[in-house]
Parts: sequence; structure tokens; C-alpha cells
Amino acid sequence: MTNKEKLKKIVSNDFNKRDNYNKIMKKVEGESMKNNVWKLSVVPMCLIAIIMGVLFMKQTNSSSQILSPGTTYNDKEKNIELHINHLNRVGATRIDAKVKEIAFDELNISVIEIFNDIEIPKELNKFQRYGIYTRKDQNSEYNVLNSYVYAYFNEEYKKDIRIAFSETNKPLRDYRFSEEDSKETIINNIKFKIFQYEEIYFTEFTYKGYNFDIETTNITQDELVNLLKSII
Repeated sequence: MTNKEKLKKIVSNDFNKRDNYNKIMKKVEGESMKNNVWKLSVVPMCLIAIIMGVLFMKQTNSSSQILSPGTTYNDKEKNIELHINHLNRVGATRIDAKVKEIAFDELNISVIEIFNDIEIPKELNKFQRYGIYTRKDQNSEYNVLNSYVYAYFNEEYKKDIRIAFSETNKPLRDYRFSEEDSKETIINNIKFKIFQYEEIYFTEFTYKGYNFDIETTNITQDELVNLLKSII
């Protein structure tokens, strides 16, 4: 193999890895509600130092840090036993579905009352809600409701929370991973598992007859715990 062919193979592999990661971060129909990849131009080293200093100050001003891999946290008084299961890899799943707006106020869904008191970081000042629809077969329309979604986000801070829930289905996921040797989290006697991949956290559980699937990005430990406690 010539040097030119070797270089071409290396570049091709690199682009395939980046493409797989981008697929994980995108939502149904290839539409993404977040962009977690920072695109930095080449700048002098002194400017990079300034940027990193500003980011460090923002992080230290937060009430807590991003959860580290394998974190364990216990608070018997608050009935919390928290375990964060670290993931080394996450696979992408192709979903044949469509996003449609829904007039939620017209729906008789008791679980929506949970969202009246939900604790969301104040900087997440943007909000979307919609339904995810699948179809019976390739010749059918997208009219089978899989789940409802509440999405809170802030593009400037690269932070978001996506809560999918359904009374009859397991909400669709566009990612997959192994749950072997994972530990359970317990909040208010409800058992479930929390997984971490880089700055992203995944969890799912059943509560009040509804299946929940939650994904967060750049959320701190306190914010994650407060969110889950406000739901469960």
C-alpha cells in the first residue's frame, strides 16, 4: 500500500467515527435541537488561554460540577442513592418516525401535571413540545403515536433536557449501549439506571403508569438530581 493510500484510509476512518457521533446527537428525521460540537478557528495561543479561562470561571461559579464517571452519591435523609454508569461507547439507531406538533392542552393526560412543578435550570429558556409518530408499515402514514416529548434547551450554553414519555409505549431512542454490570439509582424508592457518555446522561424509568426516557447535556449533579426528584 502506498503512502497516499494509507493516508486516504486514515482520513476515511476518522470521518466515519465523526459521522457516527453526529448521528447519535441528532434527533428524529435528522433534525437536531442541539449542536454539541464547538467549531473553533485557528487563533493565537494567548486568545485560546483567555477563552479557556472564561469557561473555567463559568464552571466554577456553578453550584456543582458535571458528574464524573462512576459517581456514587448517597443521601439517606433525602431518600437518594445515586449511581452514574460510565459508557465508553454509544451506538446510533436509525428511527423511522416523524415529529409533529400537538396541542397538549387539549389532551387528557394526568402525567402532564408533573411538569407544572418540574425543576429545570433557569438558563434553559427555550422550550418545545411535540409528539413522535411511527407507521404500521412502509406504505402507511406516520399516524401511530409513540411518545410525547418536552424539550428544554439553551443553544448559547450548549445545555438541554429532553423528556419523552408514553403510557402505552417505550419511547424511541436514537442510541443504544450495553447495560452490563450497571448499578441502580434509587430516588423515593423508585429504582432505575443512569448512564453517562461524555457530557450526556441517559435514563429511563416507569412512574405513575408512564414510561419516561430522559436525555440531558451539560447538566450538573444538583440539576440532574433536582430534575429527577421533581418528577418522581
